This record gives sequence, structure tokens and C-alpha cells, in this order.
Amino acid sequence: MGMEPKEVITPTIYSKEFLEAIDLIFTSKKEEEALSYLSKFKNMKAIATLSGKDSTVSTYMFLQLVPNATVLINRYVGHRKMPNHIVEELYSIAKMIGAKNIVVSELQWDAHSSLFFQIAKNYDCEVIITGLRKQEDGEWPDIIRIGDRYVTIAAPLRRWRHSDVWAYIWKHRLPVPSQYRDALPWESLQSLVLR
Repeated sequence: MGMEPKEVITPTIYSKEFLEAIDLIFTSKKEEEALSYLSKFKNMKAIATLSGKDSTVSTYMFLQLVPNATVLINRYVGHRKMPNHIVEELYSIAKMIGAKNIVVSELQWDAHSSLFFQIAKNYDCEVIITGLRKQEDGEWPDIIRIGDRYVTIAAPLRRWRHSDVWAYIWKHRLPVPSQYRDALPWESLQSLVLR
């Protein structure tokens, strides 16, 4: 699906052998579980968010099940605007992993809301597919209420570790933003760009 990236960016502290072992021992099983979980949403109005390495994995998985799914790239992290070249690179990555319906949004949020709330409020969807992981982001609601409707926050990578994500990226030769080239495995795109 999609075009092959010229190179696969992975953190330099992970060797090819390490990523192969992680995939063999942990990630392949987690991939099966994630695809099974995502299949519950394939007949619903869903939006997959793309904002870095973890969401690239969850979006790629969802696109395998729903090739015409909407992929949303947001220009803002809270009230801070991402540089244009980062948004353009995310758009290119979305195309490489097979996205056909890509939306670049200008949604801002603050401490009293969240990006999920803004997406649910501004887009007609029943499900938001995200790359959030419990290890990285803690707890968040599985369902949010918007007026008289409910929107599910689907996090197929909730129990994945950093090494699982990188093993999946390496195995499937997924593109990730170039900012990850010299990053530590646990860094988010937003922390790398908005320092």
C-alpha cells in the first residue's frame, strides 16, 4: 500500500536485530490485536489522526481496513502552530501510507478542551482513530459527548511500547517525519518541533 520510502528512519539506539526480535516476540501479536480492535469501526464514520510516529502506525493499520478513511492532520498543538514544512511532510506521509482523503485542519484547543473534542465538534464522525499510548499519554476518555451524540476515541496502540512502534515501522517500512532521525525513541513529533 502506498509508495516505499527511500529509507526507514529508526532511532540509532535500536539495531535491526533488536527490532526483528521485538517484532517476533511482541509486535506481531499486538498487530493482530490492534487490527481486530480496529475492525469494529470499519463501518462507522471514522477520522484517523496523523501527527507523528504512533499515529502513522494506527492510521496505516486503519487504512488497511478502510482504504477511503479520512485522515486528519492538524496544524496546531494547542494554540501553537506547526511549521508548514512539518504539515507538508505529514501530508506526504499520509499519501505514502495510502490515504486518499486527507484533511488539513486549523483546530486549536486549550486546557478546557482537547483536540479530540474539537475534531468531534467540527467533523461529522462517530470514531476518532488515534496513536495515543497509555505509557506515553496516561489515561483519556474512551467516549466523549458532543451535544446529543457520542464519539469513540479508538486507540489501537494503547498497550504498545516505544520499541513495539519502532519495530512495526521498521517491519512495514513506514515513513516517519524526518525530525525523528536523531531523536530518542520516546520523543513525540510535537516535542521535537515545538521546543
